[in-house]
Amino acid sequence: MQQKYKILFITSVLNIRGRHSHLLSLCKVLMQRGHKVKVVASPGNMSEQFRKANIPLCAVSLTGVRWKDITSIYDLTRLLKEFDTPVESESELDLKADFFHIISESLYWIGPWLSKITGVPYVLTVNQFLSAGQQIPVGSMCMGIVAVSQALREFLINHLNLPNKLIKVIPNGVDIFRFCLPKYKPPNLPKIILNIGRFEPIYGMETLIEACVKLREKKQKFTLLLMGDGSGEHELRELCRQKNLTHDTLFSPPRMDYERFFQLADIYVSPSQSEGMGQTILEAMSCGLPIVATRVGGIFTAVQDHQTGILVPKNDPQLMAEGILEIIQNSDLADKLTKNARNLIQTNFNLAQMVDAFEEFYEEKFRYQMT
Repeated sequence: MQQKYKILFITSVLNIRGRHSHLLSLCKVLMQRGHKVKVVASPGNMSEQFRKANIPLCAVSLTGVRWKDITSIYDLTRLLKEFDTPVESESELDLKADFFHIISESLYWIGPWLSKITGVPYVLTVNQFLSAGQQIPVGSMCMGIVAVSQALREFLINHLNLPNKLIKVIPNGVDIFRFCLPKYKPPNLPKIILNIGRFEPIYGMETLIEACVKLREKKQKFTLLLMGDGSGEHELRELCRQKNLTHDTLFSPPRMDYERFFQLADIYVSPSQSEGMGQTILEAMSCGLPIVATRVGGIFTAVQDHQTGILVPKNDPQLMAEGILEIIQNSDLADKLTKNARNLIQTNFNLAQMVDAFEEFYEEKFRYQMT
């Protein structure tokens, strides 16, 4: 019989992000399977979704800025040592969390500190490639590291010199009932090109906008829908104005019901310059959207060129525009891509498989840590 664990998940501001959508799904299923979980985070626009799912939330100020977050060590220590509500018959050891799991890269540094203070081991999830100079501190009580793609695992071993035996690949899973095929799409509308993500330079939104300029030069009608937030929003709006795309582009803040936008759109484009896997790409594939994505990081794990999507080089608006046009002008290709992609998600990236993999990982690493 599989052991049931007490797990404290730690992240930064609980805003709408792919990793937090993934965390919400993971926590739901772990709880259904009898594990006890709590999530520690600064409150954000996704907090209400966790509460609706009856996932215990502990509000602690965690911004990702080390000198600010150092004062939260006391609160985290207390939450780890008093994970369960004490009763008279229980010892202090019985109250502790079995381990904690950090999913935000800006908080990795907390792992060695907390484990040394509390004696509680920990796990890290790495969702994206780290920039030059960044490191992942691995203390003696680090049970293991989850990488969301094989490409990311190889990066951690070859560039950060992390121990091979610590790292396991667990691809993100998708809730195929939430991210499902649309029931109805209005006909005869301009093609809706969708991207959901952060408005930061690394995510390559400028390339997508430039690609849309080339679509317009080809007389292709479209609406570009950009959902997200970030420090680069003003610059992106200004670029649309300069390129006379203002009337063809819609900006939307992040929304919890963003699966509805997948079901409304015709094509999903990921222009990212770096990507561990791409949660929203997987979700778009599950919703039956044909994909155009840059050939970076772990994206090729799911997007196989002209099989489950179209891959293009990063920072190349011409080839990106050609990929989008190829899908628009070839309905047989679009149908093939969406059918293959949906089957791939159901077979290799479903939620149950992901949680099975996490349970096996926790079991293996926790037992090893305790010996």
